[in-house]
Amino acid sequence: MKGTAPVSPCLVLLTAVALAALAAPALAAVSLPGVFSDHMVLQRDMKVPVWGAAEAGKAITVTFAGQTHTATADRDGNWRVELDPMPASAEPRTLTVSGDGEATFTDVLVGEVWLFSGQSNAAMGVSGTDEKDAALRTADMPAVRFSRGKAWAVSSAEQAPKTPAVSFFFAQALHDHLKVPVGVITCAVGGTPIRSWTSRDAQAADPVLKEHVVDAFDRYVEQYPALLKRYEERKAAGDKTMPNQPEDPAKDKGAPGYLFDEFLRPIAGYALRGAEWYQGESDAWGFAIAELYRPALPVLIADWRAHWNRPDLPFFIIQLPGLDPAKDPAPRQPSPWVLVQEVQQKASREIPNVYTVITVDTAEDDIHPRKKQFIGERMARMARANVYGEKGLAWSGPVFERMEIEGSKVRLHFGHVGEGLQIGGGLGAKGGTLDGFTLAGDDRRFHWAQARIDGQTVVVWSDEVKAPAAVRYGFTEKTPYGLFNQADLPASPFRTDEWPIDIPPKAKRVATARRVKTAPKLDGNPADAIWKELADTAQGDFLLRHTYSAPRSGTSFVAGYDDENLYLLVTCRDARKTGPVIAAGADDTDAVFNSDSVEILLDANRDGRTYHRIVANAAAKLYDGRGYNDSADGVRYQTTSALINGRYFLTDWNSSARAAAAVRKSESWILEIAIPWASLDRPAPKAGERMGLQVLRHYVVEGTTPAGSGPQVLEAMLRGEWSEWATTGRDNHTGAMMPTERNIHSPARFGTIEFE
Repeated sequence: MKGTAPVSPCLVLLTAVALAALAAPALAAVSLPGVFSDHMVLQRDMKVPVWGAAEAGKAITVTFAGQTHTATADRDGNWRVELDPMPASAEPRTLTVSGDGEATFTDVLVGEVWLFSGQSNAAMGVSGTDEKDAALRTADMPAVRFSRGKAWAVSSAEQAPKTPAVSFFFAQALHDHLKVPVGVITCAVGGTPIRSWTSRDAQAADPVLKEHVVDAFDRYVEQYPALLKRYEERKAAGDKTMPNQPEDPAKDKGAPGYLFDEFLRPIAGYALRGAEWYQGESDAWGFAIAELYRPALPVLIADWRAHWNRPDLPFFIIQLPGLDPAKDPAPRQPSPWVLVQEVQQKASREIPNVYTVITVDTAEDDIHPRKKQFIGERMARMARANVYGEKGLAWSGPVFERMEIEGSKVRLHFGHVGEGLQIGGGLGAKGGTLDGFTLAGDDRRFHWAQARIDGQTVVVWSDEVKAPAAVRYGFTEKTPYGLFNQADLPASPFRTDEWPIDIPPKAKRVATARRVKTAPKLDGNPADAIWKELADTAQGDFLLRHTYSAPRSGTSFVAGYDDENLYLLVTCRDARKTGPVIAAGADDTDAVFNSDSVEILLDANRDGRTYHRIVANAAAKLYDGRGYNDSADGVRYQTTSALINGRYFLTDWNSSARAAAAVRKSESWILEIAIPWASLDRPAPKAGERMGLQVLRHYVVEGTTPAGSGPQVLEAMLRGEWSEWATTGRDNHTGAMMPTERNIHSPARFGTIEFE
């Protein structure tokens, strides 16, 4: 019979849950984890653990390739043996495990085994790539095998379309060079954060991750029964203002250690040469989450190495891809995306035997680049040079090492220059202008810079920066990537400074909320005496600019407060008209489409981790009630009273899709909203207190809606302070965090709202 029931390896202490997963009825027969199957590849030149479960005290015999090893199941039913190191062999052989019954695995090869894990880019099948046709023609490789953590499959044209693409191209390139069997175990699930792929215990042992990941999730687990009860009561009462149903934490794939327990713990200890990690997209939602990636990535690496008992396990990181380059009139602000890229590159400099595959030259306006072959081949080059000892092989693009200030210019020095630097290469054309560099002085305002290659260095300057202090390269989304070495490998994004990115050291006040004795009326009339008084006296009224050219639309913002509520008035204007126009009445919805919306994020307790989010649009739809940091601690439910142009409302996240193929026709509209302090989980502020604030306007502009593409959302910037407060929306136009029509997830940078 064949062993199919998964178990945890002996290297990891089995929990009651793991034992339950192992259990065949009474464990009467010998069983092994699912990764042991027909067609598997065993690692050459090192001891190979084989383990499983059987009746306590039962003698177990394992035979393979002339070796025989025995073990006795302990009182918990666990047993383990180690096969002696073996040379590579493409000869199909049989591995037999006998005890109380027998498990036989056929067509077993010995060669190179790698573990590959991550999220959607790691999981993307060959069928989703630009190289699929050529891949299918070369997919029949009897000595190349793939596993998803369970049964192995032989590479073939039939299997290839659903085989993870990067795994496929890596294995193919490695096999072509080494001429030995290659096996890749891929454990990848789309849309999953790093915390789910790291064991809970490892995260609990790190003070930062314990506070912001483990403890935060545990608090939500405690709150969940009450939240669910409240939801069900309101639903039964027919309450149309209730938020979405709270998520069951037991089914949350983003829970700390959830996917580690599901995929990695059962195979931990399976002999392999190295591990590869292609993930980070789900941790680039906001600065707070991206900052957590700094401790999270080293903890994950150490955690995997501990579970495989391999302190020096080679670990490859595939850096997040670049995005379709666009050189705007002024550089965009860094985003959480580039912070994750930075962490991924720094890991290879700070942790021994860790290497980063640079992929910024994908040049696709999508976080799921369809060109995957070059990634697999670069991984294979990296393995050949750093794991298999091939000398003189260029395996990385240029990596920044140091800078020298020479008057008004800066000279940059790089590692991995190889035979020299060049402009362009990789997946793009060579030659042209060396773009992608920005330069700043002590004022920390970055300007596009000119750059030229000078021998093994790059010289950077800008007419707008006479006394340079810092250089950045490719350090914003949608920036040109022009620097390569002559092996056609791209330079990694970098910065020479360590300045705070989310909130500058001297965070400027962008709005002032004055205490009011009388609450403003929510009646769709911005001329209300209270609103007028606030606008006339509050120092923080500001305008959001919505394009890099002359502003044609703007968003003004006024705030007040009392002991019960925070009051906000947002007026969305269009430069083609003067004054606000009430355009979203019951009989006039055609004039204003859902895509014209305002997003407000409040960091109510100034902890940088939990946000209260409100999105309202001109078609009288409001979406709120969800925390914005993608963690359980950020989940908030509240009741807000809001009125848009004379219509009260509060609905769930679902809205009409009529704007998908439409052009914005509205002239202006207003949002009045009262947000109870109780819904922000805090008391009314005292005079002088501050609260984090972001306001972002999303809208459709004429000429930017190609057929079938959905609304194209432009980046909003605070006029006069854009270099410090620019926001980065993520959609098809502004960065493709989620390349879908309505998913605009952009917790960018916060200003502060100060209470008088």
